[in-house]
Amino acid sequence: MMKRADAATVKIRVQAVYRMILEGWTNHELIPHIVATYKIGPRQARQYIRRANKLMDKVLESARDRSLAFHIAARRAVLRDAKRADEKLRILRDEAQLLGLYDHGPTGTKDDPIYNVHDVRTMTDDELWSLAKRGGGGGAGAQAP
Repeated sequence: MMKRADAATVKIRVQAVYRMILEGWTNHELIPHIVATYKIGPRQARQYIRRANKLMDKVLESARDRSLAFHIAARRAVLRDAKRADEKLRILRDEAQLLGLYDHGPTGTKDDPIYNVHDVRTMTDDELWSLAKRGGGGGAGAQAP
Protein backbone atom coordinates (compact mmCIF):
# COMPACT_ATOMS: atom_id res chain seq x y z
CA MET A 1 0.00 0.00 0.00
CA MET A 2 1.26 3.45 -0.97
CA LYS A 3 1.70 6.16 1.64
CA ARG A 4 -0.71 9.10 1.25
CA ALA A 5 0.78 12.44 0.35
CA ASP A 6 0.34 15.21 2.91
CA ALA A 7 -1.65 18.35 2.07
CA ALA A 8 1.45 20.43 1.31
CA THR A 9 2.76 17.79 -1.12
CA VAL A 10 -0.61 17.54 -2.85
CA LYS A 11 -0.72 21.33 -3.21
CA ILE A 12 2.74 21.35 -4.82
CA ARG A 13 1.75 18.54 -7.18
CA VAL A 14 -1.49 20.27 -8.18
CA GLN A 15 0.49 23.46 -8.88
CA ALA A 16 2.85 21.45 -11.10
CA VAL A 17 -0.10 19.93 -12.97
CA TYR A 18 -1.61 23.42 -13.29
CA ARG A 19 1.60 24.67 -14.93
CA MET A 20 1.64 21.69 -17.31
CA ILE A 21 -1.96 22.44 -18.34
CA LEU A 22 -0.94 26.05 -19.00
CA GLU A 23 1.90 24.73 -21.17
CA GLY A 24 -0.65 22.86 -23.26
CA TRP A 25 -0.38 19.29 -21.98
CA THR A 26 -3.50 17.21 -22.70
CA ASN A 27 -5.07 14.74 -20.27
CA HIS A 28 -3.81 11.96 -22.55
CA GLU A 29 -0.25 13.19 -21.91
CA LEU A 30 -0.74 14.29 -18.31
CA ILE A 31 -2.12 11.12 -16.76
CA PRO A 32 0.79 8.78 -17.62
CA HIS A 33 3.29 11.50 -16.73
CA ILE A 34 1.68 12.17 -13.33
CA VAL A 35 1.40 8.44 -12.62
CA ALA A 36 5.09 7.86 -13.42
CA THR A 37 6.39 10.99 -11.69
CA TYR A 38 4.47 10.70 -8.42
CA LYS A 39 4.05 6.88 -8.33
CA ILE A 40 0.29 7.13 -7.97
CA GLY A 41 -2.64 5.54 -9.76
CA PRO A 42 -4.52 7.02 -12.74
CA ARG A 43 -7.52 7.82 -10.55
CA GLN A 44 -5.40 10.03 -8.28
CA ALA A 45 -3.77 11.60 -11.36
CA ARG A 46 -7.23 12.57 -12.63
CA GLN A 47 -8.00 14.04 -9.20
CA TYR A 48 -4.87 16.25 -9.45
CA ILE A 49 -6.05 17.37 -12.90
CA ARG A 50 -9.53 18.18 -11.52
CA ARG A 51 -8.00 20.24 -8.72
CA ALA A 52 -5.74 22.08 -11.17
CA ASN A 53 -8.75 22.86 -13.36
CA LYS A 54 -10.67 24.20 -10.33
CA LEU A 55 -7.67 26.40 -9.55
CA MET A 56 -7.76 27.66 -13.14
CA ASP A 57 -11.49 28.42 -12.79
CA LYS A 58 -10.80 30.49 -9.65
CA VAL A 59 -8.06 32.43 -11.43
CA LEU A 60 -10.38 33.11 -14.37
CA GLU A 61 -13.22 34.23 -12.07
CA SER A 62 -10.89 36.56 -10.20
CA ALA A 63 -9.55 37.99 -13.47
CA ARG A 64 -13.11 38.60 -14.69
CA ASP A 65 -14.01 40.34 -11.44
CA ARG A 66 -10.90 42.56 -11.64
CA SER A 67 -11.51 43.29 -15.32
CA LEU A 68 -15.15 44.22 -14.72
CA ALA A 69 -14.16 46.45 -11.79
CA PHE A 70 -11.53 48.15 -13.98
CA HIS A 71 -13.97 48.80 -16.81
CA ILE A 72 -16.62 50.19 -14.46
CA ALA A 73 -14.05 52.45 -12.77
CA ALA A 74 -12.74 53.64 -16.16
CA ARG A 75 -16.25 54.51 -17.33
CA ARG A 76 -16.94 56.39 -14.10
CA ALA A 77 -13.73 58.41 -14.59
CA VAL A 78 -14.76 59.26 -18.16
CA LEU A 79 -18.26 60.11 -16.90
CA ARG A 80 -16.80 62.59 -14.39
CA ASP A 81 -14.90 64.32 -17.20
CA ALA A 82 -17.81 64.37 -19.66
CA LYS A 83 -19.24 67.83 -20.20
CA ARG A 84 -22.36 67.28 -22.29
CA ALA A 85 -25.50 65.36 -21.36
CA ASP A 86 -25.38 63.24 -24.54
CA GLU A 87 -21.81 62.15 -23.72
CA LYS A 88 -22.86 61.26 -20.18
CA LEU A 89 -25.86 59.29 -21.41
CA ARG A 90 -23.69 57.33 -23.87
CA ILE A 91 -21.29 56.43 -21.07
CA LEU A 92 -24.12 55.44 -18.74
CA ARG A 93 -25.76 53.36 -21.49
CA ASP A 94 -22.46 51.61 -22.18
CA GLU A 95 -21.97 50.85 -18.49
CA ALA A 96 -25.53 49.51 -18.17
CA GLN A 97 -24.95 47.28 -21.19
CA LEU A 98 -21.66 46.05 -19.69
CA LEU A 99 -23.52 45.15 -16.50
CA GLY A 100 -26.28 43.40 -18.45
CA LEU A 101 -29.02 45.76 -17.32
CA TYR A 102 -30.71 45.75 -20.72
CA ASP A 103 -32.68 42.76 -21.99
CA HIS A 104 -31.38 43.70 -25.42
CA GLY A 105 -28.29 45.84 -25.92
CA PRO A 106 -29.16 49.33 -27.09
CA THR A 107 -28.32 49.71 -30.76
CA GLY A 108 -29.19 53.35 -31.03
CA THR A 109 -31.72 52.61 -33.78
CA LYS A 110 -35.44 53.24 -33.75
CA ASP A 111 -36.03 49.47 -34.05
CA ASP A 112 -34.36 48.87 -30.70
CA PRO A 113 -36.95 48.05 -27.99
CA ILE A 114 -35.37 50.56 -25.62
CA TYR A 115 -36.27 53.37 -28.00
CA ASN A 116 -39.86 52.27 -28.70
CA VAL A 117 -42.33 54.74 -27.23
CA HIS A 118 -46.06 54.05 -27.48
CA ASP A 119 -48.89 56.50 -27.08
CA VAL A 120 -51.19 54.26 -25.06
CA ARG A 121 -53.93 56.90 -24.76
CA THR A 122 -55.36 55.98 -28.17
CA MET A 123 -54.86 52.20 -28.01
CA THR A 124 -57.68 49.69 -27.65
CA ASP A 125 -57.69 47.13 -24.85
CA ASP A 126 -56.64 44.41 -27.32
CA GLU A 127 -53.72 46.54 -28.57
CA LEU A 128 -52.63 47.27 -25.00
CA TRP A 129 -52.82 43.57 -24.11
CA SER A 130 -50.79 42.65 -27.20
CA LEU A 131 -48.17 45.26 -26.32
CA ALA A 132 -47.98 44.00 -22.72
CA LYS A 133 -47.50 40.40 -23.89
CA ARG A 134 -44.71 41.40 -26.29
CA GLY A 135 -42.97 43.35 -23.54
CA GLY A 136 -43.17 40.47 -21.09
CA GLY A 137 -45.69 42.25 -18.88
CA GLY A 138 -48.35 39.57 -19.34
CA GLY A 139 -46.21 36.67 -18.11
CA ALA A 140 -46.29 33.09 -19.33
CA GLY A 141 -49.77 31.76 -19.90
CA ALA A 142 -51.50 35.01 -19.00
CA GLN A 143 -54.95 35.46 -20.44
CA ALA A 144 -56.58 38.65 -21.70
CA PRO A 145 -59.35 39.98 -19.41
